[in-house]
Amino acid sequence: MKKSIRNKLCCFSAMVFLFGTNVKYASGITVNSEYREIVNGIEYIEKEIFSDQNSKYKVNEVTIDLDNEDVGVIFAKEKKYALGKSELSNHVNEAIEQGNRVVAGINGDFFNVKAGISVGPHVEYGEILTSYTATSDRRKYPLIVQRKNKKISIEKLEFSGQIAVIKGNGIHDFPEELLDEKDILKTTFDSVNRYDEFHVNRYKMNNYITVLTPNYSEDRKLKKSSYAPNEVLVVLNNVVDQSNHLLDSGLKLDNQYRGEVVSIGGNEDGYIPENGVVIAASGEKAQWFKEHVEVGDQIKLKASFGDQEIERIIAAYSYLVEDGKGYNEEQLKEVGYQGGLLTRQRSRTALGIDKKGKLVAVTLEGGTAVNQYSDGASLIEFAQILEEMGLQTAVNLDGGGSTEVTIKNYAEEDFKIINRPEDGKERKISNSILFTTRNNKNEQKVHSISVKEPFVILKNSSVPLTVKGENKYGFEVNVDKSKVKWKVSDSLSNISNGIFNAGEANGLVMLEGEYDNKKAVSYAIVIDELDKVEINSGYEIYLNEGDEFQFKATGKSSYLGEIELNKNNIEWKLSGNIGSIDDNGKLKTFNSGIGIVYCSIGDKVTEVKVTVGQDIVEIDNFEEKSFYYEVDGFMGGKGSISQEKVYNGNNSLKISYDYSTWKKEYNGTINLKLDGQESKKASYGRPEYLSAMVYGDGKAPWMRASFTDANGEEFTVNMASEIDWIGWREVRGEIPSEVALPIKLEKIYFVETHKDVENKSGEVYLDDIMYIYNSSYKNSKKELTSKIEGIYPLNNMSINNGKFLIKAKLYDEVTVIDPYSIKVLVDGVEARFLYNEESKELIAVPDKVLKKGAHIITINAKNIYGESARRLKIDVNVE
Repeated sequence: MKKSIRNKLCCFSAMVFLFGTNVKYASGITVNSEYREIVNGIEYIEKEIFSDQNSKYKVNEVTIDLDNEDVGVIFAKEKKYALGKSELSNHVNEAIEQGNRVVAGINGDFFNVKAGISVGPHVEYGEILTSYTATSDRRKYPLIVQRKNKKISIEKLEFSGQIAVIKGNGIHDFPEELLDEKDILKTTFDSVNRYDEFHVNRYKMNNYITVLTPNYSEDRKLKKSSYAPNEVLVVLNNVVDQSNHLLDSGLKLDNQYRGEVVSIGGNEDGYIPENGVVIAASGEKAQWFKEHVEVGDQIKLKASFGDQEIERIIAAYSYLVEDGKGYNEEQLKEVGYQGGLLTRQRSRTALGIDKKGKLVAVTLEGGTAVNQYSDGASLIEFAQILEEMGLQTAVNLDGGGSTEVTIKNYAEEDFKIINRPEDGKERKISNSILFTTRNNKNEQKVHSISVKEPFVILKNSSVPLTVKGENKYGFEVNVDKSKVKWKVSDSLSNISNGIFNAGEANGLVMLEGEYDNKKAVSYAIVIDELDKVEINSGYEIYLNEGDEFQFKATGKSSYLGEIELNKNNIEWKLSGNIGSIDDNGKLKTFNSGIGIVYCSIGDKVTEVKVTVGQDIVEIDNFEEKSFYYEVDGFMGGKGSISQEKVYNGNNSLKISYDYSTWKKEYNGTINLKLDGQESKKASYGRPEYLSAMVYGDGKAPWMRASFTDANGEEFTVNMASEIDWIGWREVRGEIPSEVALPIKLEKIYFVETHKDVENKSGEVYLDDIMYIYNSSYKNSKKELTSKIEGIYPLNNMSINNGKFLIKAKLYDEVTVIDPYSIKVLVDGVEARFLYNEESKELIAVPDKVLKKGAHIITINAKNIYGESARRLKIDVNVE
């Protein structure tokens, strides 16, 4: 690319929506912004802020006008249980399944990571999921409150919980005025659905009562704990509201409930009835229940935040802006922020109210290794930015890796994560704030249109321009593309029949489409050369004889990203007698062997190695020491690279499992999710089997593998119905012949479906996971020619001196040892050594005098072909 073009387009690469403004704030902060109306009443602005201190921030802002009767908010929690966490995308999908027209969403408040419960209150549709943990929290956490009139406020509220015990009254509904006062005992409770967090955080609340309802957790179980308030567990069943409806979820605010005491226990596991509650108490309040409550009594409950008009509540951690002024450092310290919580530059999330009373959600991206265009902000900086944006009130929501904003794509049902999460993927969060509009797809009037998003294109290439129309609720409506009027800003290019022809243009070209008096603008950058070419297959693929594969090329600019191309720009060639390739990049294989596919665009060439007719492709042999699998599931499960049981080489994958962690609500699973080696997980040819060597323990459950095909559809294959053997055995899962290629291995998992099975634990080992293309192939133990012998000290030997020589003989029966591959480790630390290539003798010395006790010596080496010897591991005791 010519330097002049690069200079002209220096700010283009960050554009997504093209409506630019520059604002000079009083503090010296300059802002570039791009605007988009998501639906009528909900707007999105993306801002790039460059401060005078050379910091840069990317800010995403969603504004909702709640005076617009078409739009609304939801304070979401997946499955509506107090405990548990899941990705924001799951919150969105569940809300949509319940009939809500969600168009945007952000993460919610801070939460207990292990328990998955938010730190503050959460109310949705008047039903309370959680209250404050402690009475004192009402002075700490500001609440985002929506009342039945749809108005949103940010304020601090009192919580009250009332308990009335009516002696010996069971479930009968006698008016209290007809009962003697001595038969009615009253007290208060402190919280709703607060229990597990005490055990997780290892702190105990004395003299405490919490009411636990069916929407506490999916399994409704309460574990015995010396921290949670379970000195007394009072179980009420057949709980009904004031209209005699059975309780099946949570308590509605300001409604009175009554139920019969069916059991009184304490300091034990508990269970919340399907139509009941558990009152859990500790300290003097537990003693009160012991003295005054008996089985057969009736208990009445009522929870309130002091306002019967409240519809929704979600908590925030603190104010960042009040009365239009951002908190300064001293004010932030006063509300509890210290050290890195205050000054560290991270991703941030806030919710605020502007001068017009509109609700504004704001996220600010944090800097990561892959995110160089936003530095993240300290809370001090973030509060200042929120003030500069004109917010009158703003509160701090969860940030860091939890920060996320998602928006429905234009005229589509798909959502797009707008920011780049710090973890590189969605984090599981406790709750979220979703923005909705009416679910009306019948409206056919065009409210707005969009054209193809900004793109980069090679000179003399062409690309069709997509035009989409939306009604005011975000549903796609028909657009007669023949009636779209086009304008192009550069006379060297043109738009004909909806196709943009770049021609000899050079640089930025503005494209404007008009339909039904609605306009939309996009931009093209026309460049005259590429930096590189990428192909959809990676750089090595494996196919069978008779396979066909469609290669696709993408032009890349290191500065501007992906480049639009057409087939006239691309030249395909094939070397090697394996088949033929046409001008469109379609390869047909005829013969076994190895070939090279070349793709050329101008002077840029890339190549792909194609192997045809192979027997196997190895996915993983675990010889790399790094562990790149995510292990989870209902039976726990731990994974590690191990040398304890090895089929080939020096390492295997060890999986430990424990049935005692399985609650048996769902099938017991241990999932091994592959997190690396993308090219090896995918198979472009059709394998017959997935194979793995498995060292069984005689008791592990059903083994399966999960894949996705070319259409993104999931399918599974059975590997072994149960691991009923001890020792190494090959297992194979047959790949269905009808699935669309390429396929990709997503995970290997073990699953127990028999919920009445006794608890057990064990370990299995995996080695040599591979695709098999020829069913006659037999996986066998490899005979390694590199040897390590004659080691001193001997295994399990005791030595009086903590400074001793380590000796061994290293040689290879076929070739020679590579001296640079030799590793001698003592307790994991490399030791100094000398190796005589003629005598093959090795001498090593520990890095320091070894202390008394057990130590481990390991030695390994490879030959000049990179083939490793069996790693030698010696246990030594220094006396």
